[in-house]
Amino acid sequence: MTDSGAAYLEVMKEFFGKWVARVTFLDQLAAQGHEEEALLLACCYVETLGNSLYADKREESKRTFVRVLAEHGGNAAFGLVHPNQLREWLRRYPGKRGARLAEELKIPLEQLVGQLFTKAQILQALEQHLDPQDREWLEPRLWHATYAAIVYTNVRSEAVHNFPAINVSFGQTVFDGVPLPDVNYSLVGPALKAVLAYCGDVSLSSGKYYGHDFAHLFHSKDSGT
Repeated sequence: MTDSGAAYLEVMKEFFGKWVARVTFLDQLAAQGHEEEALLLACCYVETLGNSLYADKREESKRTFVRVLAEHGGNAAFGLVHPNQLREWLRRYPGKRGARLAEELKIPLEQLVGQLFTKAQILQALEQHLDPQDREWLEPRLWHATYAAIVYTNVRSEAVHNFPAINVSFGQTVFDGVPLPDVNYSLVGPALKAVLAYCGDVSLSSGKYYGHDFAHLFHSKDSGT
């Protein structure tokens, strides 16, 4: 490795070292009785890291937030579908299809309440109630009903627009036979650390921030240069 290459990696290590310091501060903030503030910042940091990690996808912030928690948040529950959340999302979806499916799937989804499902599992459970066109429409949109999406909608967005957000509880809902944890800093803090660790690893191993050549990634094709 050249001297310039080594120096570049040192700068990158310093960059992620500052991120580690920010997250450590959130632990201290929560321990000092400011868990609501720590939770809000943790959610915002997850979103920021997700937007950088998936910069090449150019997806909306909610999608990257959900995706990064599901893929790198260190908890398999994040990517699973919550039946009640699915019906609520369908009910709020603009247009007639969402309202129709919310009504048609009301009883089948009520029968599934109490646990989380993989996307394949919930599609299989609803198979006899979905025609092929509705199934094709629903499958790529199931992420809106995941545990991670609940974190985004009920905590991250709620705290940003109506601080503080209240902790979200799930009653008797279980995952792998264990009660689903409440959404609070004890859940999101460790997930943030797992996401940050992945971002640091992929950056240092590739020699590119978040694994991307950002100068090339955001180069305008219409600039003529």
